[in-house]
Amino acid sequence: MTRSQKTVKNVFFSTGAYMLQLLLSMIVRVFFVHDIGREYLGLNSVYASVMSMISIADLGLDTVFVYLLYRPLRENDYPAIRGVLHLYRQIYRVIAAVIALIGVVLLPFIPQILGGRVSLKGTYVIFVLYVINAVVGYLNAYKRSLLIADQNSYIVNGVSSGILMLVDAAQIVFIVITPDPVGYMVIQVAGTVLTNLIITGIAKRRYTRVFREAHYVIDNQQKRTLWQNGIGGVSNKIGGIVVVSSDNILLAMFTNLVTVGMYSNYTVLTTALTNLMQTVSTAVTPSIGQLGVTSDRQHLKAIFLELSFIIYTLAGFIFCAFYGWISPFVLLWVGASNVFAPLLTWLVATNLWLNLIRVPSWMFADSFGLQWVQRWKA
Repeated sequence: MTRSQKTVKNVFFSTGAYMLQLLLSMIVRVFFVHDIGREYLGLNSVYASVMSMISIADLGLDTVFVYLLYRPLRENDYPAIRGVLHLYRQIYRVIAAVIALIGVVLLPFIPQILGGRVSLKGTYVIFVLYVINAVVGYLNAYKRSLLIADQNSYIVNGVSSGILMLVDAAQIVFIVITPDPVGYMVIQVAGTVLTNLIITGIAKRRYTRVFREAHYVIDNQQKRTLWQNGIGGVSNKIGGIVVVSSDNILLAMFTNLVTVGMYSNYTVLTTALTNLMQTVSTAVTPSIGQLGVTSDRQHLKAIFLELSFIIYTLAGFIFCAFYGWISPFVLLWVGASNVFAPLLTWLVATNLWLNLIRVPSWMFADSFGLQWVQRWKA
């Protein structure tokens, strides 16, 4: 397929799969709130924020490795592809070990993270399952990134969303039969393991020659790019943690888990809209990256401006629709006790808009490995 055909296919399959998965996940939340409770919903939101903070250990290197794969894939340079993947695997295994270690170290501090409330059953076990889920996700990340860099993100998104839909369906059945939050998370971990296995099998079949290549090369320029962009990635991670990942933890410390659960009903929708936009951008990003290997700066600038116009326009419509409809939707979805005041709703909607208008910049920063350039921004 041509680059344009792959882009269209990536966008179509990725957005379709994500929308189906999103619908199921919202249904799961209704069952979760009704049968397990808002406190556990708040607990899960806090743990998700903690895992986002721990993820600083990956240095934001996933986008850097995808960037390093664009040129060798374009040139069918199998030793260079193998070299990038070899380094990717080694680094991410170390990162997985570091995240596991940080998770163990944090266990005694769970009461402080939750504001002194650890009365919920399975509090520690659920946290351990969150850590395991994160660690498993890192082990075969390099095979996933190979598919993405080669403009096959529709495969990754299709498999991930398909398994997530199965997981959501299994969780609904499980919650109805036995409203146990620990079992709920066990199903989540099983889904992550299954996703890894399937993507690994697909990558090995599609890139047989790459994985059979015994000789691998990684030059000094690639190492320099990796080192510099790793530093820029740390900067972005720290900024993201301070701005985004701290909210649920602060709410848990200074209010209660019920408030965190209420807030998460809004953020799950803002995250869904942001992720939908990012799903489209992720499908397009490899095309821009490979285009950057062959095209001139003026052509790339024109594409950037066109994408910015489209996304800014969409962001404006999304802001208006979200602010106008979110409160009635939450009322129907999870009940009147979960509806925020108009000012809070406006602030959440404004934050959503600010995140959406950054998407074109994210796309081009990831496509051209610009983490080092923006290292002071965060």
